[in-house]
Amino acid sequence: MLNMKNMQAANKTVWLTRTGITAILLLSISTLHAQFLPVDKVRNDFIALLQRPSVAANPSFQSFATDSVLVEKGFFYSETTEKVPVLIYKPVSSQIKKLPVVICLHGTGGSADGMKNILYCFSKAGFMAVAIDGRYHGERVTAVAGKNYYVEAIINAWQNKDSARQQHPFSLIPFTTSGN
Repeated sequence: MLNMKNMQAANKTVWLTRTGITAILLLSISTLHAQFLPVDKVRNDFIALLQRPSVAANPSFQSFATDSVLVEKGFFYSETTEKVPVLIYKPVSSQIKKLPVVICLHGTGGSADGMKNILYCFSKAGFMAVAIDGRYHGERVTAVAGKNYYVEAIINAWQNKDSARQQHPFSLIPFTTSGN
């Protein structure tokens, strides 16, 4: 009986050893055949993919105070024809010129207006709270029943191979403040 247990243990050890050696060999071979791109090329290609023309933000805001917060509602331009709605909540009683800022981004299908409660809570805690409408969301799209412009834009961006006509349905919003 003791010999049978020893044989089973030996077989298990041999199997584990063979499996381990096989795994190491496969990983080594795949690593040797892998073609890694230079980090600088990957970084530059990614930046080029996201690059859009720089435009003046030309912001426009209206302010109104409630009993406990100052609300600023307006927009800025992220591209020549791309107006981005912005909602800002600030503590009304703050004498501090510089406030810590919290930027709140809604999820898919949401909007800046849907963030009002959390913006209010942050402003009551002493923060300036900011929310924008993401591309194809909120005021940046006309609602049509059964139509999801954001999903369509992602599919179109993925299928488009023409870099001159590439859409960017993502939340990145590069702009310059020159001229303001």
